Amino acid sequence: MNPPKLVFHLVYRLGIGGLETLLVNMINKMSDEKYQHKIICLTHSEGLESRLTKDVEIIELNKKNGNDFGLHLNLAKLFRKYKPTILHTYNIPTIEYHFTAWLMGVKGRIHAEHGRDASDPLGKNKKYNYLRKTLSPFIQRYVAVSNDLSSWMLNDLKLPDNKVKLILNGVDTEQFKSVENKVIDQAFVKLGIIGRLDPVKDHKTLFNAVQYLKQKNKNVKLYVIGDGPERNNLADYVHQMHLEDDIVFLGAKKDIAKQLEQLDVFILSSIAEGIPVTLIEAMSCALPTVTTDVGGIPEVVQNNKTGLLVPPKQAEQMADALLNYIDNPDLRLKHGQAGRKRIIEHFSLDAMVEKYTSEYEKLSVKY
Repeated sequence: MNPPKLVFHLVYRLGIGGLETLLVNMINKMSDEKYQHKIICLTHSEGLESRLTKDVEIIELNKKNGNDFGLHLNLAKLFRKYKPTILHTYNIPTIEYHFTAWLMGVKGRIHAEHGRDASDPLGKNKKYNYLRKTLSPFIQRYVAVSNDLSSWMLNDLKLPDNKVKLILNGVDTEQFKSVENKVIDQAFVKLGIIGRLDPVKDHKTLFNAVQYLKQKNKNVKLYVIGDGPERNNLADYVHQMHLEDDIVFLGAKKDIAKQLEQLDVFILSSIAEGIPVTLIEAMSCALPTVTTDVGGIPEVVQNNKTGLLVPPKQAEQMADALLNYIDNPDLRLKHGQAGRKRIIEHFSLDAMVEKYTSEYEKLSVKY
């Protein structure tokens, strides 16, 4: 039997987030006989390694602020020492290191785009796009996690068709499942958002929507799950709006499935997304969703069937959508059940892992 191939997963940081959760779930699910894994963090790890069910080495490079050209040398040394078969990078901060991997003879080189940040929600940043296109000769495969991102790669970046692969994000539908005989409290509705506290998630619009609901005398509580650079800023904003009793910051949580079980409605207020892992987890738990109509979200949420879509940065329209669910418990149940069915049929973890495994196999044999 051939020894397992080594895959280097290069991320900016290993924190609590959708991309990182997806990475950990994929490693846990992938065959040990075929692949071994190492996770390389350009900066550092923030504790997500506790979710790994395998012995996976995590290497922290502690990147300096700004350009840190010494990282290319550090990575070259790692490539020479461990001789990985595959380099799998995630999002724009890691893409430049494909050139180093090519120089060091790494056979398979794959780059995945999982979404965009607040500074470039439409993918128009000329510097970033120049980098993506310039490095194309050194990257065998670009992975898009949504049709929106795939179309952008092909039509805006003009990447070759044979280099772009669509692989939808997936979730473990057995771990994330609906609660049997869940009691629906019509007098008190628990709302929740899960995600990094980052400007791209636009929590403030959601907080404004909660304020509208309170003005209409609706008895709701919003649970904010996650941590990040906007934590203090958002807490100050809640204080200024006098919503401390209505909006609760729970911080980062490891037991996401259990957190989702407690909610009645899941919300995302993002201004840019790929296909959010927390969204498909929530839908797998049969939660109705109110989400912004951006990025790959409409590929998951069928408006008025599995959830409700609203324009980004429109707090009043978000509040009106939430009112539909608050005042109609039967609609919550109907949309939640339809959402779980959709996730089972189209966004399973098994299907996602199978497609990544197939790409690894092609790249390690062909090149």
